Amino acid sequence: MQELLRSEESRNELDNYVRSNSYNNSNTNSNYKMAMTSTAFNQLYRDVSNQTTTSRRLAAATRAFNTTNNYFTVAQASELISLVTGDNNRLQLAKLALDNIIDSDNITQLFNLLTTQSAKENLDGYIRNNGFANGSYNYAVRTAMTETEFNNLYNTIRKKWLPLTKYSAAADAFNSTSNYFTTAQARQIISLLSSESNRLDLAKIAFDNIVDQQNFRQLYDLFTTQASKDALDEYVRNNYNYQ
Repeated sequence: MQELLRSEESRNELDNYVRSNSYNNSNTNSNYKMAMTSTAFNQLYRDVSNQTTTSRRLAAATRAFNTTNNYFTVAQASELISLVTGDNNRLQLAKLALDNIIDSDNITQLFNLLTTQSAKENLDGYIRNNGFANGSYNYAVRTAMTETEFNNLYNTIRKKWLPLTKYSAAADAFNSTSNYFTTAQARQIISLLSSESNRLDLAKIAFDNIVDQQNFRQLYDLFTTQASKDALDEYVRNNYNYQ
């Protein structure tokens, strides 16, 4: 029943009701999972965050996910995993966290922690092969468009005469949920625009559809000002936990 409730407040209210009305007895299976309280999680987060090296943070987060009585929302697990850098480390923690996550419908959010396509494919395979993919699991491994498809799209955008229509066509391409690009392909499209602000907007839009996000910083030299580079870096760090 707890997994049907989205908020911690609602889960706590149900837990208190069960305990207060004598439903939590020997004839009742009370081994449901409930995410740790905000207070307990914040303390755990500080404990992991205060570790002085990546290896120590990894060890501390590993202990947290290996503790059988620790349960997390996907958001909580993501916060802990974000304290550790490196796709291999994050992949290891994401796999460990799956057993302790209560809102399994949201596990696709864990893919936002990973930047390489190989790491995402690894996690997807692990979820599917180890019984964590429920009926709502719909993550699909993304493949960049073929050279022929990309060349057709690139030429369509290139032939737009006005900068505004060219920008709109590029934005539409990056906003399409069925279009996936390599960093090199995205770079070619963004380079069609000369305006720094347009390039910055397109780079932000493109990030979610790039399959080799580990190479995303290769786009930074498209900008002439440090302010634009910093703005893009801040955007991907804050919105995608990009390290």
